[in-house]
Amino acid sequence: MSGLDLRQLVELYLGLPAAPVLVAVPVKPEVLDRYVGVYELTKGFLITVKRDGGTLTAQATGQSAFSLTAVSDTEFHFQPAQLTLVFPVKDGPAPSLQLTQHGLPLTALRVLPGTPAAH
Repeated sequence: MSGLDLRQLVELYLGLPAAPVLVAVPVKPEVLDRYVGVYELTKGFLITVKRDGGTLTAQATGQSAFSLTAVSDTEFHFQPAQLTLVFPVKDGPAPSLQLTQHGLPLTALRVLPGTPAAH
């Protein structure tokens, strides 16, 4: 085989546009630290963002954690789920994140420490 994976073969066969190849960029630890926290997407559905060395991981309620690929200081991707997280450019902790999956953008607000999430 010529190095194409199954997804690429299916895209080629169906005439679908190829998924863009992401180029990871390094992000300073102090920038990543601004994004670490818990964000509420909907009532009781939380996204926990953690720093793991020079990268971020995310974990949604009831799901396994996954690593994010930084494509800029504010934009992070998880290609297998066609998921993008974008954090606002602000000093201090990010007040929110925008999650886009399959073209649907949703905003998740930071849950402040000591503040219970809405139920």
